[in-house]
Amino acid sequence: MHVTHLESGGRPLEGLLSVAPDAAAFVMSTRTATPLGGSPGPRHSAAALLAQVRCPLVVVPTRRHDDGWAETAAGGHGEAYDRRDVVLGLNLSRPDEAVIGYGFAAAASRGSALRVIYGWSARATMPAGRPADASFGEPGALSGVLRPWQEAFPTVAVLPECVIGRPVDHLVESSARALLVVVGHRVRSRATAPQPGPVVRGLLHRSLVPVAIVPHS
Repeated sequence: MHVTHLESGGRPLEGLLSVAPDAAAFVMSTRTATPLGGSPGPRHSAAALLAQVRCPLVVVPTRRHDDGWAETAAGGHGEAYDRRDVVLGLNLSRPDEAVIGYGFAAAASRGSALRVIYGWSARATMPAGRPADASFGEPGALSGVLRPWQEAFPTVAVLPECVIGRPVDHLVESSARALLVVVGHRVRSRATAPQPGPVVRGLLHRSLVPVAIVPHS
């Protein structure tokens, strides 16, 4: 691995955006302040980056102790490496290859299983009490979406988990036993400067492990 060190004399966000055209991905922590106080933290910067870049953004949560900032969830502690799965939050109504491919590649590189969380909102029901589109919960619907990726990554075990309710709640719960959570961020156009949706915002604040946010159209 070749490591390059660059210093920026301006604002951190400006420095990050200056290298955006050549970046394959961005990685940052969720430290929201420094022990001595300071400017708004990286959760704000993460939202700003998502509005302007088109590569994946990996946000690593940082826990704080009374004596300062602790290690990030991804480094320095054996407990992080006891977790086994990469978690993929999948919207079956708009599955995107970039998001799915990132999840499979992440699981393959870590030698882990891929837990796919999908489903619908409990509010979207028909009068008879059935989901508005029950096919979203059928195994065949998921299998059709994932089949090409399982063929491309035959060593990755897929653990489907169909859920009902707010997706972010299930993803946060799954982060307690995960190595990484992968979700998509829909980008409509550069002009609109899209803001993160409720799933991304919730994960930035509540996930216990790194979150990979993959932009897609």
